[in-house]
Amino acid sequence: MGWALFIFPFQAGAEEHDFTINGSSGGTLKVGYLKKWEAIDKGIGYNKIIISSGESFVRAILKFVRLDPALVKLKILASGNSGLNGGFFVRDLAEKTNAALVINGGYFDENGKPLGFLVSDGAAINKRVATNWIYSGLFYVKGDKPFLVHREDFQEGIGVEQAIQAGPYLMANGSPLKEIKNLHASHFRSGIGITRDNEIFIFATDTKYSGVSWHELQQILSIPDLHCAHAMNLDGGGSTQMALSTAGKKEYIDGTSKIPVAIGFFKK
Repeated sequence: MGWALFIFPFQAGAEEHDFTINGSSGGTLKVGYLKKWEAIDKGIGYNKIIISSGESFVRAILKFVRLDPALVKLKILASGNSGLNGGFFVRDLAEKTNAALVINGGYFDENGKPLGFLVSDGAAINKRVATNWIYSGLFYVKGDKPFLVHREDFQEGIGVEQAIQAGPYLMANGSPLKEIKNLHASHFRSGIGITRDNEIFIFATDTKYSGVSWHELQQILSIPDLHCAHAMNLDGGGSTQMALSTAGKKEYIDGTSKIPVAIGFFKK
């Protein structure tokens, strides 16, 4: 994917804020974002991160959605429990389930079997906690409250309603985590996290543009206005996809590969 002309990135009247990060290929990159999250439905906010080189060209766009767990319910959607058998695209899944938001889930093998710990509505789809370095993060919901921890700190116990293991674990307590391999490789990315206010947020790179590295992503997640406390990477590359359909906004990021697992968000 090439770069695109940088024209009218935000709606008229929106307050844009600029931030500078260090690019993985050298030099600095300009990051523009909305100072105030756009309210697009009850308990749902939207932001767009535009990464550019110089003043004329967009390198990458990251779309963020923030969700209040008191008003929006998270559910792990997998082949067999989502109304779609086999692999699927999230745009089709969102239409089938009437979800407000769907984003791709974690990693899977060549047969479409999910890799890493996975729970939907209290039932384990994959009971195994993967130990490969990349599966360092584990996001779960218990008592309608979201948690994101390192896999070594996860205690399965009773009452885990939804859970997905992926990685790497990128941010903990607002700080970038170290010892991540391939830190400067650029790909399409998606991820999930928790804000300092204990809200859930998701993000995905717009696949019409280029991708980002984990090094660049950690710097973006450190922007104070994003309020990130914890974040982990989900599956990326051709699996990166998102479908947002609310009263105030419709946004789609299309992937090139069908996936067996996604994360859905439904208005309560």
